[in-house]
Formats: sequence, C-alpha cells, structure tokens
Amino acid sequence: MPEAKPTLTEDRIRALASSQSFERGVDYYRGGAVFDTRRMGDELRGQCRGSSYTPYRVSAQLGPDGVIAAHCTCPYDWGGTCKHIVALLLTWLHNPDEFQSVAPVDERLAGKSKEELIALIEEMLKREPDLERLLDLPLQPDPASLVDLNAFRRHIEFILQNEFPDPQEVAVELAATVETADHFAAVENWSAAGSIYQLILGETIPFYDELYDEEGDISSVLGQCVMGLDRCLTEGTLDDATRQTWLETLLEAEFKDIEMGGIDLAYPARDILVEQANDEEWRAIEARIRKKIDSITDQYSEWGRETLVNLLARRLERTGHEAGISDLVFELGSAEQRTFELLRQGRITEAVTSAKKYFADRPGLALRFADAVVQAGGLAEATAYITSQLGSGYRTSYLDWLAQRAEEQQDLETALEWRLRLFRERAGLEGYLNVRDVAQRLDQWETLRLDLIEKLEMNQNWDLLIEIALEEGDLSRALALLPRQRWRQRDLQVAQAAEADYPQAAIEIYLRSVERLITARGRGNYHEAAAILQSIQGLYKHLGAQAEWERLIKDLRAQHARLPALQDELDRAGL
Repeated sequence: MPEAKPTLTEDRIRALASSQSFERGVDYYRGGAVFDTRRMGDELRGQCRGSSYTPYRVSAQLGPDGVIAAHCTCPYDWGGTCKHIVALLLTWLHNPDEFQSVAPVDERLAGKSKEELIALIEEMLKREPDLERLLDLPLQPDPASLVDLNAFRRHIEFILQNEFPDPQEVAVELAATVETADHFAAVENWSAAGSIYQLILGETIPFYDELYDEEGDISSVLGQCVMGLDRCLTEGTLDDATRQTWLETLLEAEFKDIEMGGIDLAYPARDILVEQANDEEWRAIEARIRKKIDSITDQYSEWGRETLVNLLARRLERTGHEAGISDLVFELGSAEQRTFELLRQGRITEAVTSAKKYFADRPGLALRFADAVVQAGGLAEATAYITSQLGSGYRTSYLDWLAQRAEEQQDLETALEWRLRLFRERAGLEGYLNVRDVAQRLDQWETLRLDLIEKLEMNQNWDLLIEIALEEGDLSRALALLPRQRWRQRDLQVAQAAEADYPQAAIEIYLRSVERLITARGRGNYHEAAAILQSIQGLYKHLGAQAEWERLIKDLRAQHARLPALQDELDRAGL
C-alpha cells in the first residue's frame, strides 16, 4: 500500500509566508531550484539554489493540517517562512514523486556499528575537511555542561577569516552556531548559551563593516544573539564579571551601529542595556558612553551624539530621575537637543536665538522647530523666525510655511502676499491654484488672474500656461498654445484631454508624437508609439472612419517596412 501523503494545499503554503516570499518561492519552484529531495516519514528535505554560491538546506515537518515546522539554512528572519521553504513545499505538492523515501537519519545510523560510524565520519571529513572543526563543539548540551569557548572562538574566526567573504555564507555559518547556543538555552544552561551569543557578537561586530552585509543577513543573525543575551540575562544566575562582559559587548554593538550611521545593527541592544543593567553596571556603561560622546567632534557625527544622549536620558527616565534629563542635555546634547530643550522649558526667545545660530542651513529642521514654537504658543515668534530666514537659499519652503500659517489664522491678505511671492519665485500649477484659492476668498481673483497670465506670457512660460488652460477646462486655448512649447512635453496630455471635444485635433497631435518616437528608434520608443496608435484607432472607430484608419496603419507599416522591431510591436498591439 502506498504511503499516505500528508495534507497540504497551495493556500496553506501561501498562508505561511509573506506575499513577496511566496511569489519568489513560486519562481524558485518553477525554475527548478529545488533538488536532492527526500522524504523521511512526514519530514521533507532538500536543497534549494539561491543567491548564495552554495545551495541552502531546507526541511519541513508535515502534519495532518499542513506544516508543523520548517527550517532553512538561509538567514531569513523577517516574518513567515522564506522563499526556499515555499519552493520545497510547492515541489512536494506538485511533484511528490521526485522525493526519495528514506528512513530517518537516526534510524539509519542506529543500525551501524561503532567502527562503521567512525569510518563514515572519516569519509565525510575527507570530502569536507572544514567540518573537522565541529568535532570540538558540543552536540548534545545539558543543563550542567561547560563549553569550550576557545573551540567556538576558533570556529567563528574560521567563518570570518575569508579575505572576500560571502555575507550570506557567513550568515548561514553564524546562524548554525546560534542554533547551538539556542540548544543550551532550551535546557536552561543560561551561562553557556549566553557565552556563545556574546562570543558571536564580540568576534563579529569589530569586522562587520568589512563583511559587505548589504542585504542585512548577518545583522539579522546578530539580532538573534542580542535577543538571546537578553533572555539569558533575565533567566540566568550569573556572576558579576559575566554580566559586565555581556553588557559591554551589547554596548560595543551600539557603538558600531552609531559608527555606521544607524542601520539597526544588533537591534535592540540599546533597549536591553537600559532595562538589564543594575546601578553599578550602569555606572561603568555611562562612563564609556560619556567618553564616546567626548570623542565626537565634527558636526557630521552629531546624530551619534544625540543617540547616546538619548540613551542616557532613557536610563534616567527608566530609574525615575527625569529631573536630571535637562541638565544632561545642556551638558552633553547637540545644538538641536539643547535648542528644543530650551523650547520645552518655555524659554522661547532663547530657543529662537539658538535656532538662528544653528539651523540656518537646515531648512527641514528649521521648519520643524517653527512648528514646535507654534505648538508652544509662540506663533508670533515662529513667524518672525521663519521670516528672518528668507535671506537663505531655501526661500520657497519658508514662504510656503508662512502662507499656511497666515491662512490658518484667517489672515487672507497676508496669506495672499506670501502665496504671490512664492509663485513668482517658483511658478507652477500648484502655486497658481494656491493663489487662486486665497484670492477667490478675497474676491480678487478675476483681476489677479489676468495679471498672472500676462506675466506668464511675457516670460514665455508656455508649459505652465497649457497646464492652466487644461485645469480650467479651456481646451481651445490649450490647443492654440501647444505649438509654442519648446520641448513638446504637453502634447499627449493635451491630446488626451481633447479626445472627446476635438477628436481630429487629438489625432493630429498623436500622429506627430508617433512620428517623433519612430524617428528616435529603439524598442521602447516603438512600444510607446504602438500604444498611441491604439488610442488613434479608438478615435477613428468613434468617428466611424474605420476605412481611413486602415489606410493610415497600412501606409505607416509600408513606410517603415525595414524596421522589424517596429513591425513586431505593432503586431503585439494588434495593429
């Protein structure tokens, strides 16, 4: 009797993964990426080719209602199963006969003698000499066993020693070592587990920027180590020296993250430091943080200063010493932090003076500060501050802010002045509409519009005049202005708008665009030309001029008979 196939459906596989992972897994399955497939009872195993040089090892445990557990040697850790597992499951679902049915490994090994097992291991080591390192590592952790950290250190050093490391391979090897630490944690040997987590972090962090971890695979593994250390610090009974070593390693991870610009390396190390350190441990941590802050001297590293000051502030808050945060900020904080702290204390005049000094070349920050001043009840001070910044190179952002604040206060005369100044500096449809909105409420639009249009014509801003005509529904004016534009940017926009009321004019514009695209050559241009011709075909059909359309497309094909790529695009479009 054939062996029963565990229940599995494509919907159940889809439910296990994110939409992106599922779709990528479908691609892997269809591309034949899964191979060396085996079935051991209800466990599926195989290998899957991926972006790494070496294939990933994939397994899944099936049950009556689908997948009980699954594992892949890739470092994926972003929710749901990875694409390689999806590919394995789809292969089983659609091609179960590809899976060789074999007995579980422990059963097959149990039938061998000690001599046969030794010979088997020796043969494996001949084929994969690097695996000899694993002989020194514990394979069956127990609650009381000690670990040889030097063996683990040699193992990790080997993983990292390649001059041009493959980050995914490094991540896979480190993840396997994390699994060993997880096994110790599972039997509540917190000291051993934490020591391995700490060792992985401590050995990897100093070299992280040399590992080219663009996809974040190694960072994900380091994050698992951080979370593992957190659990070990919470559950374990540890000596002071061990705790201090682990906490210092977490701090080094935070320093490395700051050094690299804040990439969430080894997240959430900073949270664990705040929560886990006792008062004595924190004094040592704070001393190192203060020393690190003192080493930050250039303005481009101010973000790092702010991050570390925030870390110290969070600890004060965590321990009920919020009153000390202000002194901390004024002592160690960045110019931004000090300025906002002045504002928080209600010292608006001092805060504005500080902002003028430090935020002049940072318009985004200046505007955020101005908003904060308004929220603090200082609208007049904020308006005066932003007005004082109009001499900088970021006038348009400031003018827009001033106009918005005036509108909020229903000071429409002032708002109109700011809107007009902004439009004169950066003429565009949005600015035109903003001016119109305010002017209409003041009953000044009719006269003002004529003045704006006249100035745009004097400046030969034909593109904007065409946009305005289209927005105002004046198609005849848009068509009349079209020949004046310099770069033909509005042709298709006007043609589309004119299809209903001026179909013949739309056809003429479309045809000119088709001619330009064909003259420019290239498959992309031909594709675009074919799409426009489809619009022309629809217009001729609407006009009841099918014969005229057929003559046009026949002549166009004959005229460009020597352009096979164009002919192909026309065929694809059904023309």
